[in-house]
Amino acid sequence: MFENIINLEQSTFTRIDKICTDYNTTKEELLKPIIERYINKTLKKQGVVKDKNKHSSKAESELLDILKNMVEEYKQKPLEERKFITASLIYRYLISNNHKQKNMAVIKRVLLGLSDVDISFIKEYHQENNLSVSSNLKK
Repeated sequence: MFENIINLEQSTFTRIDKICTDYNTTKEELLKPIIERYINKTLKKQGVVKDKNKHSSKAESELLDILKNMVEEYKQKPLEERKFITASLIYRYLISNNHKQKNMAVIKRVLLGLSDVDISFIKEYHQENNLSVSSNLKK
């Protein structure tokens, strides 16, 4: 497959074959990560794929810690006081507990699962307590 697609000199293919034999691997296993990195780097240079902003990554990881604390606090409350976790609830929680405020876009991105942050614990909390958005409405 690679011989037909990649334009390399025969000596390079010979060396690749030797490495594959010595390390008991295939050309695909050896070259796939290298090619993926090259393609991603090229796409980033062309502006097709964008690197995640360092500040966004840091804000998301800080928010993850806060969300874990928030869920643990809600688990300690009686069932009738437990709330469905929403972006506005998180924002109010940050303000009331003197946490560094986060941009609402970051909060929404994390809650929607559009970031690298694993929020499965929030979904489990909602399922365990049979909570939905309508659960937060005053009765």
